[in-house]
Amino acid sequence: MESIKPTKSGFSAIAVPHKKQTEYLIEGVPNVRVRVGATGKLGFSLSTRVGGKSKRITMDVRELSKPGLMGAMLDAKGHAEIEADVGEVNLRTVGNSVINNSDIAEGTKRNYRTSLERLIEMMGTRLTGSAGELLEAHRRISDTYGPVSANNALKFYRRVINYSNAAYSTKIEWPTDKLRVLKIWNKEKPREGRASFSDLPAIWEAADKMPDPWGRLTKLYLLTGLRNTEPFKGRVEGDDLVIEDTKNATTHRLPLTDTIKELYGDGFSVKNGRHVTDRLEALTGIHLTPHDLRRTFAAIANHAGVPDYTILMLMNLKKTDITGRYIGRNRNTMKLALITVEEALTELVAAPAVEAPEWWTFTDEELEAKLKAAKRSPEEKLKRIQEIAKRSKERRK
Repeated sequence: MESIKPTKSGFSAIAVPHKKQTEYLIEGVPNVRVRVGATGKLGFSLSTRVGGKSKRITMDVRELSKPGLMGAMLDAKGHAEIEADVGEVNLRTVGNSVINNSDIAEGTKRNYRTSLERLIEMMGTRLTGSAGELLEAHRRISDTYGPVSANNALKFYRRVINYSNAAYSTKIEWPTDKLRVLKIWNKEKPREGRASFSDLPAIWEAADKMPDPWGRLTKLYLLTGLRNTEPFKGRVEGDDLVIEDTKNATTHRLPLTDTIKELYGDGFSVKNGRHVTDRLEALTGIHLTPHDLRRTFAAIANHAGVPDYTILMLMNLKKTDITGRYIGRNRNTMKLALITVEEALTELVAAPAVEAPEWWTFTDEELEAKLKAAKRSPEEKLKRIQEIAKRSKERRK
C-alpha cells in the first residue's frame, strides 16, 4: 500500500478521480488511512480497538495537515469510546440519556418516555434530520394517538437531537425551515379551562355529595391551586403542607389554613385526581379536570385582589416578575392570600342557597364586582396578618 506525506501538496496529488477505490497510508499518522474513489473525494478512517473489538471509524478531517489529522483521530477515537459506553448512539439510547439526566419531575419523565416509545414505534431507532421522515412520523402519531401527542413527541425528538449533537458529537441538523414550510405542527386548543363563577355553587354542592376522598380533593384543588398529583406527594410539617418533587423540581411549602388542614387530613388513599372529573360531571354535567380547578383557584385569587406575584408563589409557578423575586416567599403573606381566596369562594358558593337564589343567574362580571367590593383595606390586611401570627404563636406554646 502506498503512503503519502500529511501535507496539502501530498493530499492534492491524490485528490483526483481513481478508476477504483484506492487506500493510502499517511506517514507519521499511525492507523489512519485515506481512501479515494471515482469522484476524487478524500475519505479518512481510523483503525483501532474499542471495548476489546477492532473497529474502523470514519474521521471528520477539517484541516489537511498532520495536526489536523491527529486532532480528528483523537475526536473519532473518543466518540467511539462514548459509543462503547452507551451502546449504539440511536434514538433509544440518547432518548433514555435525556430522560435520566434531566432535572425534571417524575411525571414529566413519564411523559417523555411515552413520547420516546411512540417515536420508536413509528420511525425506528435511527436518528435522522430528514424533514420527510419527521413529517411521516408526526402524521402517524397524530392518526394513532392524537394531535397533541404528535406535537409532544416531535418536541421531545428535537431535544434528543440537540442532546446527541452536544454529548455524542453527532451532526444532525434540525430542519426548522422545512418543517415550517410543511406546516407540520398540529393546532392545539389553548389550555384555558376553568369553572365559571356561576357554576361554583353547583360544584361545591357536588363535592359535598361525593364519597371520600373525591369531595375533599375537589375542594382542596379549589382552595390551594395544587397540581393534579401534588396532594398525594405532600406531608404535613408543623403548620405547612410540604410537597417535594414538583413539576419544576422544587419543594413547595404551602401554609395550612384551618380549612385546608381539615381537608387534607391524613392524606389520600388514591394516587391521581383524575376521577374528580368523572364524579363532578356525573353530578353536575360540568366537565372540569384537576388542572381546570387549579386555574379556577388562580381566577378567584385574582378577582379577590391577591397580587399576581403572590398567586405565582401559591401555585409554585416558575415564572415570576422582578417584583416577586425581590419580595421572595413570605409565609404570612401566602397564608393571608389563602384565607382571602377561601373567604371569596365561601361567599360565592354559600350565597345561592342562603341569601339569593337569583345568584344562579348572575354573570361573571357581576360576581367580579361583588368580589371587588369585598376587598380588604391595607389596614385590615395588616390586622389579619397580626391575628394569624398571634394564633400561630399560641399554638406553638
